[in-house]
Amino acid sequence: MGIKRSTLYYQPKDNLDKKIKETDIKNKIKDISYKHPYYGYRRITAQLRRDKVIVNHKKVLKMMKELGIQGRIKSVCYIFCKSK
Repeated sequence: MGIKRSTLYYQPKDNLDKKIKETDIKNKIKDISYKHPYYGYRRITAQLRRDKVIVNHKKVLKMMKELGIQGRIKSVCYIFCKSK
């Protein structure tokens, strides 16, 4: 026939468990970012680890980009005074 037997009988796996786990992690990232808007991906990763969710920081960064979440940068206020 010209095609391999493994190709003929191939059935792709359903990654429903993986998708459900990713949506749970995305919801937790949203919750953390709304409670702490100044948190970046490193602090969110640390918070997830405190909540017993083991996730790589690169995965958190990727999910934050997908969700459109960025940590706000605190503005620095300089005080100028006249010195003698």
